[in-house]
Amino acid sequence: MEEILSHFQVLRLNLRFRLNKAGLLPAYKGSMLHGLMGQGLAHIDSRLYSALYTQHDHQQPKAYSIVCSDAKDHTPEGYILNFELRLFGDAIQCSHTLIESLQYAAQHYGIGPQRIKAKLICLSSITNGKEVSGIQPIALSRMLTNTQLQPHECALALKSPLRLKHHARLFALPRLLICWSAASLAV
Repeated sequence: MEEILSHFQVLRLNLRFRLNKAGLLPAYKGSMLHGLMGQGLAHIDSRLYSALYTQHDHQQPKAYSIVCSDAKDHTPEGYILNFELRLFGDAIQCSHTLIESLQYAAQHYGIGPQRIKAKLICLSSITNGKEVSGIQPIALSRMLTNTQLQPHECALALKSPLRLKHHARLFALPRLLICWSAASLAV
């Protein structure tokens, strides 16, 4: 398990967009940002759009997530919308295209129901609880052993089957819960 966690990469991108005018945005912005990235991706790379936005196997998880804790709905001109795009495993290889798709859609289609145009002003990565410039993935094992978090153990509650492969070999794991001691993970 330790070897798998040390090879599995996660990229936590922090993106900041400046809105060109005042307007209304939904209080919960995850779906809006998901749609924005999809619009841009459909224009820039239809094959990648198909890989990320169409359903493949039943309950197959997405290789990314968008996290936005900003609940402000009335935004002034120049407002900075901050959110996190998390990429998992091989999806990290697509990070440049996904960033480009967000930029394109924000500038050409606009954000939210009022289609407010916006510009990407800052891109950074979050590694070990710190924000660093550029695109810097981190091994899942390093995230779990972050001294700032000091986890004693980590549990994954899986709602769908999990398949892990390493060197083309499938690992058999319990379906519902996997636990391991974070202290036993070697960095």
